[in-house]
Amino acid sequence: MKFVLLGRYDFSKASEVAERAREVFRRLPRGIDVVKRYSAVGRNLTITVIQTDDARNIAALLLMFEGLIKFEVLPVFEVTEREAVDLTRQYRETEMPMHGPI
Repeated sequence: MKFVLLGRYDFSKASEVAERAREVFRRLPRGIDVVKRYSAVGRNLTITVIQTDDARNIAALLLMFEGLIKFEVLPVFEVTEREAVDLTRQYRETEMPMHGPI
C-alpha cells in the first residue's frame, strides 16, 4: 500500500533536518520503498510517498526523525484520469471541505 508522509519542521532546524534525511534515506527500514520525495518551496514541509505492506515499517521510519519532524500519514491510492474526474465531481456536489482548488 502507498502512503503520503507530510512532514513539518521548525525552520531553525532545516540543516539538521536535511542531514538526518540524507542519513535516513540512505538506510531505510526494511520493507519501505520510497516512491517520490518532495519539498515545498519556501515552506517547512516535506512530502514523501512510500510503499509498504506493514504499517510497523512506517513507525520505524518516523522514529528515525523523532524530535525533528512531525508527520501526518495518509494512506493513498492511484486513480485514473477518469476516476479523478468522477471524484472531483462528487466532492463539488457535497459539502465536504477541501484543502484547496482542484
